[in-house]
Amino acid sequence: MAPAETASLSDAIPEQDLAHIARLEEEAEALERRGRALLSRAGGFRDLAAGLRQSYADRVQKDGLAACVRRAEEADDREWQKGAVHG
Repeated sequence: MAPAETASLSDAIPEQDLAHIARLEEEAEALERRGRALLSRAGGFRDLAAGLRQSYADRVQKDGLAACVRRAEEADDREWQKGAVHG
């Protein structure tokens, strides 16, 4: 290209470096897509956790805190005994 012709920044970059830039941009786009997918998945886990927490809050509202604490302790004891036997 003659200097008198209209040139762009790309004309000032060697082909090898243009190809490298393209690969970097493609990799960045792939990572951004993966990041969006991971954020969506994380949101799903947060929603599941919130639902589980809400189910316990509803039980406490219905049955009372003391009864729910007692059931949780009993469940923890059963799990501990299973672990002690199977561990």
